[in-house]
Amino acid sequence: MTKPVVSFDTNILFYAADRRDPAKHEVALALLERAAAAGSAVVIAGQALCELYASLTRKRILPPAEALDLVRDYEKSFERLPVAADAFSRAFDAVAAHGLQIWDAVLWANADAFGCKYLVSEDFQDRRRLGGVTFLNPFNADGRLLLDAALPPMD
Repeated sequence: MTKPVVSFDTNILFYAADRRDPAKHEVALALLERAAAAGSAVVIAGQALCELYASLTRKRILPPAEALDLVRDYEKSFERLPVAADAFSRAFDAVAAHGLQIWDAVLWANADAFGCKYLVSEDFQDRRRLGGVTFLNPFNADGRLLLDAALPPMD
């Protein structure tokens, strides 16, 4: 695996499929298109793909077959971030020390273990740094500026 630069939380993947909030849908969709063009600099955790499928089907955004097709498309477009051996131990430590939710902490622990520079999510304080990972909210102007440097906009 080449050293990844960016990983995505489930909520970004979800907004790209969910048209109920047009502004977030457009931002997330455009960001994922840019990420696909960036190639190996972007990874997605298997956990995020599982959460995406569960959310899309539970909230009836997509029927199960279409949700599965979308997950498989992401698997083809992005390298899957493996689970680090110490991910759960580090995640529990982050929950205790930093107040993260457990599944957010697992995403962070894996991103940090494999050297991701940015974890893109709306669930963390924008531009907060924990370990080697900076959290970026693409729906905030400051987060978008750093994302534009990491994943340049397409012309």
